[in-house]
This record gives sequence, C-alpha cells and structure tokens, in this order.
Amino acid sequence: MRFHETQFMNSQISNWSELLALVNQSTPHLDWIFRGLEKGPNDKKELEILSHFDGAWNRRQEKNVPRKLYEAWMLHEFRREAYHYLRHLPERGDLLEWLALGRHYGMPVRLLDFTYSFYVAVYFAISRRIGNEDGWVLAFNYKWHKQQLETKIVPTLASKCKVPLHKAAFQDPRLFKGFAVDNPKDYVAAVNPFRRNPRLAAQQGLFLCPGNIEHNFEKNLEKALPKDPRRRKDKLILIRVPSKIRTETMKELWQMNISSASLFRDLSGWAESQGDLVHRNIQEKRSRMELKLELENPR
Repeated sequence: MRFHETQFMNSQISNWSELLALVNQSTPHLDWIFRGLEKGPNDKKELEILSHFDGAWNRRQEKNVPRKLYEAWMLHEFRREAYHYLRHLPERGDLLEWLALGRHYGMPVRLLDFTYSFYVAVYFAISRRIGNEDGWVLAFNYKWHKQQLETKIVPTLASKCKVPLHKAAFQDPRLFKGFAVDNPKDYVAAVNPFRRNPRLAAQQGLFLCPGNIEHNFEKNLEKALPKDPRRRKDKLILIRVPSKIRTETMKELWQMNISSASLFRDLSGWAESQGDLVHRNIQEKRSRMELKLELENPR
C-alpha cells in the first residue's frame, strides 16, 4: 500500500512529550486504534500490510486453490488438538473466538492485531529496534470506520443473517460468519470476541478482520478506505517514533507499567521484559556493587 505524504506524522520530534502532544492532537485515543509495526515504509512510501495468514500463504508456490480451504484446514486441525491443552474452549460455531484463540497461540489467521492504546502500540513498535532504526505505528480512524460499517455493511448483513439490527454486533457468531464466510466482500471490520484471552485483555487489543479471505489483508483494507489517497489523511496515518527518543520513550512506558511482562502475563513475557533493562541506567553505587557480587557469588 502506498501512503500519500499527508498520511505521515513526520514532524521534527525531539522528545517523548512532543510526540505525545502531536499524537493526541491528530489521533485522539477515543477515536483511533493503533498497531506497532515490525518495519516501516520503504523509500517509495510503500508499506506491506499483511496478516499472518497472508504471510503463511505467501510461502506456498502453487496458489491456484481457494485460500478459504486452507484457513478451514488450519482451524480444523487446531480444534482437534486444543482440548488437550485448554480447559475452556469456544463454542464450536463461534468462528471469531476460535480465530482469536488461534492467533493467541501463534496460528496463522486472517485477523490483524490492533490496540486501543497508542502506548501499547509504541512499545511493540520500538522495543526491538536497534541503532538508527525508527519505530512506526499505524493509526486507523476507528470512529469513522465504525460509522461506515453501521451504514454500509451491517444493515444488509444483519438482514441476510436474520439478526435483529438493534442487536447486530460481530460478537454474534451468525453476523461474523456472515461477514467472514457466507458473504465474502473486500472490506475490513473491527472485531473483538466477547471472551477475550488474557493477552488480548492486557494489550487492550482488538482485530481488523478482512471479509474476503481469497484476497490479502491489504486489498480488503483498500476497499474500506476512500479511493483518493489524499482523502485518507484523516483515516489512516503512519506515525514515526524517531530512534533518538527510543530510550526516553522506553523509560516513560516502563513508568506506565508497559512491558513484555505486563503485555504477556506469563514467564516468557517476564523473561523477555528483562531486555528492556538496557534502556535504564544503574545509578546507585550500591546497586553496581551488588551486581558485581552477584556475578562472583550467585545467590
């Protein structure tokens, strides 16, 4: 996807406070959702936005078969084994909860992770950057998108799925299946399962779900945005987090209790969070001495 110049939040930022002020002005939290990106746009202002299912599919060479069959196959196999490891499982017909659970455990699914919290997105955008690598956050206008869904998609879909319009929500398995399987259309919908897993809750997460699995996430997203790229400046924005403020930002996020330990509430999350210590200084002489003694004589 190519981004127009007006879609970049690229002002000269010299500290965390300036970045936060700019973000709060342009993408207020109540109206937008965010995703920390693994890598930013290239020199041509192009950015590939793909789901994990898209990534898995791209590893296949022969692509003359329906993608939906492979999604169904993956989900079928996941269901067959999940009961060995989990006590509480989604209802068999709740496709959204099954996809969210599969995503939680690393299965390639069509859902793309977003968060209501800019701070969480920033952590994912910069925590693994090195050297002069900037962090990048994708911001999507959730308020505008919800209005589009409620006027363009939901009424017709609710009628086809026999769901009362005043109760129409994608947490209803009938409506979600109608959107994602029965009535495929190039579009995206912001979705959130009724029963959230611990990571989704801790990360204040939700998903953007493509309606047509036969096309990749980016093509579905394109159809949900205005055709004129210049009209997208208040719909989809790329926020740059300069490398020079990385350490300051990581310290600010730590003060907010945002780290792998809080976002992944298990031992692996706690272990990974120890890497964030490189952004903090060992100030006290006593602390330095204790760490030296720890090396010589571990407790």
